[in-house]
Order: sequence, then structure tokens, then C-alpha cells
Amino acid sequence: MATVKILDLPYITTLQPNTANTVIVGVDVPSDTTGQMTLTTLARGLYSNNNLYVGNSDVVFANSIGEFIGNSSAYLQIVLHNNTSAGSGDFVVTADDGDDTNQYLDLGLNGSTYSDASFSAMKAHDGYLYVQSTTPEGNLILGTAADARINFIIGGTQESNIVTYLTKTGIYSPAINALVAANVATLRGEITANAASANSVINTNISANVATLRGEITANAVSANSVINTNISANVATLRGEITANADSANSVINTNISANIATANLFTQAAFDKANNAIANTNGVLTAGDFYISGDGFVNGTLTLANSTFAATEAAMTIKATATVQTPTQAGTMLQISGKANTPARILFDSFSTDGSAYGLVAGRTARGTVTAPTATQNNDILMRLAGNGWGTTGFAPLGVARIDKVATENYTDAARGSKIIFYNVQEGTNTVNRIAEFNANTVTFTGVISPEKGFIYT
Repeated sequence: MATVKILDLPYITTLQPNTANTVIVGVDVPSDTTGQMTLTTLARGLYSNNNLYVGNSDVVFANSIGEFIGNSSAYLQIVLHNNTSAGSGDFVVTADDGDDTNQYLDLGLNGSTYSDASFSAMKAHDGYLYVQSTTPEGNLILGTAADARINFIIGGTQESNIVTYLTKTGIYSPAINALVAANVATLRGEITANAASANSVINTNISANVATLRGEITANAVSANSVINTNISANVATLRGEITANADSANSVINTNISANIATANLFTQAAFDKANNAIANTNGVLTAGDFYISGDGFVNGTLTLANSTFAATEAAMTIKATATVQTPTQAGTMLQISGKANTPARILFDSFSTDGSAYGLVAGRTARGTVTAPTATQNNDILMRLAGNGWGTTGFAPLGVARIDKVATENYTDAARGSKIIFYNVQEGTNTVNRIAEFNANTVTFTGVISPEKGFIYT
């Protein structure tokens, strides 16, 4: 066998594209065998049973199969570049039962002409991170183990480009805050606008009823006068006949009849006057003759109390209407029902004035357990007040409001503890199911469903 000194061999400065065409000499120590091997064999076996360490540091991390370590004041990179514009570059981690189809995590970037109908959510130049799993446990977890926050940026990498961030106490977004503020302002405006309409309707109805009452009083007075005049005329004629027929006893009869008639007339006149006066100015009496109408203006210098606890579930204790009829209430306990003019908003207006800003319009609900004579403390989750909207379906109104704002107690109340929260509800299109969409309390805000505009995230 010829002997060849390795140092006398020429240098190979480049490798063949097919590394199987390049052969080197090697020694297998366990078998004490010297032989040839291709670079392909070397490449396949070099790190099959050994970890890969690349860099200038000897720091070894536990359970690592490869480490890339270096020093740079700017940045270090591991670059994956796909020269095909229709493809993508991906870093993929698979589970023990994973493959190229399922049970894997994919972090990647699409090429400049990328288009795949199976991944139509991902467009050219899109970066992505997602989990592909066939089981419900295949969740994507984003978070921080420390008490830090998750920032969402759009339009740049500066601090000013943070549009939303999440912390352990909740979610913050200038756009959402602005939307909530705008909705609150709109609600306040609608309450103010409706208050003006309600005042107008109330004043109009009171004026009409006062005018009606005045007309009835006037009409009754005229009728009373007519009866009195008729009776006097008849009695005078009778007296004249008796005087003519019996002149001898005429004086006696005349005096007796005149006295009796005058007394009767006085009683009748006084009774008519007392009835009319009592209907207008009586402070203690009760009129039970029937319905009470006022065709002019009415004024009350005191407290007006409507005491009625026997009204039916399909009627209101008090009704203010600008229409011939009203719709039947859908729930028992309706204290006030207002039916506005046709084609005109039904408004309730509260005006207030002050020199120091202490006066304002107010709509308030007060809720307690117990009875009106023996109230007890409000309890946790009791509704303090509800503002609701409803609409007519095919045959009528829904039994309860389909868009609601609830003010709710968050603890059992004492004089020193009265926690509360505000809950918003609505009904999704095509259903009759009321859903909770947002909840505001003293230190957190909770939204349910998709937040729009998304501003880079969907929060459920």
C-alpha cells in the first residue's frame, strides 16, 4: 500500500454542491478502522448525538440542543431568508405528536407575492404567529410572568405609536375611552332633549284640563240660573191666577208662596255656588261624581298627591297623552306613562338654574329592601336603577328593555359602604337574548365580545 502524507496533498478551496462528491479520511476509534467518508456523511452525523454551539462564549444553558452566542452593542441575528417571493420563512415548533399538518406553533413572514387560499387571512409581507391544533387545548398564550404590561403598536415603533396596552388590572385604549365618553354625552343630550318635550306635554294637558273645568263650571252656572228663572216665572203666573180668582185671600196666599219660593231659590242658588266653589278651592273635601276635566290652566300651590294602589297591570297610575289612545303597558307597576304627539319626539325636560353651579337636572332611582315604612339595607347585586330602551316587533313591544344600562350594588350596604357598578346590555341582531357587553366599577372596566374599532386587538 502506498503511503501519502496529508500535508503534501493540495488544498481543496471549494466544496461541490453535492457534498457526497467530496471525500475525506477518517478513523473510527471503537473499531480501529481507517477509511473514507463523504462530507454528507460527516454533516449528517456531526450533531446527531451532540449539541450545537456557535459563538464565542462557553455559557451552556440547561436542556439546550443548540446555542448561538455572540457579542454586539447593536443586535445579533439568526436570519432565515426565502428567495422565492411566493413563499414564506417560518420558525416552527412541534409537539411530541406534531407534524407538518397539526400540533405546531408557527412564527413566520410572507414573501412579496404570497397568496394562498388556505391561509387567506395572511397577505403578502404579513408577519404572523399562530397555533395549529386539532384539540381544544391548542391555545395561544400571550403575556408576562412579571407585573408588566403588553403593548400594542401601530404605525411605528415609538412610544407614541402605542394604541392599547393590557395590565393585570384591565385594558386601556384612548379610542375606547373617547367612544365611551361620546356615548355618555349623547345619552345626556337625549335625556335633556326629552325632558323639554315632557314639560311641554304636561303643561299642555294641564292647561286643557283647567280650561275644560272652567267651561263646565260656567255651563252649570247658566243651567242653575235658567232653572231658578223658570221656577220663579211659573210661581209668579200661579200667584197672578190665584190673586185674580180669589182676591179676598190673595194677599195671604201671595205672601206665603213668595216667602216659600224665595227660600227655595236661595237654597238652590247657594247649593250651586257651593258645588262650583268646592270643586275649585276645597282643601279637604272629596268629589266622587266622576271624571274631572279642566279646560283651562290649573295651578297647585302645595303638594299634589295621586293615591292609587289598585290600578291594573295593563294600565298606568298616571297617564299623560297627546294622542287619542295609548299602548297597553307590558309590565305591572307602571306609575307614569307618557304618549307623545305623532311624528314628534316625546321629551321630558328638567330645567335648573343657580348662581354657583349647584343646580342641575337629575333622574335618580332609590332602591331598598323591606317595606316603605320599614326599609332595610340594599344587598349585593340589587339593581339600584335601570335605564332601558324598547322597540316594537311584529305584534308588540318586548316584555323588557332590549338595550339597558343598570346601576347595580356591589356589596351589602351600610351607611359607610355603598359600592356600585354600571352594566351595559344589548341584544344581538336576529335574537331576543339580552347580552352583557360592558361593566364599569370603581377600578376595572370589562368588555364582552369584539371591541370596535379593534386598534390592533380583539379582547373577550
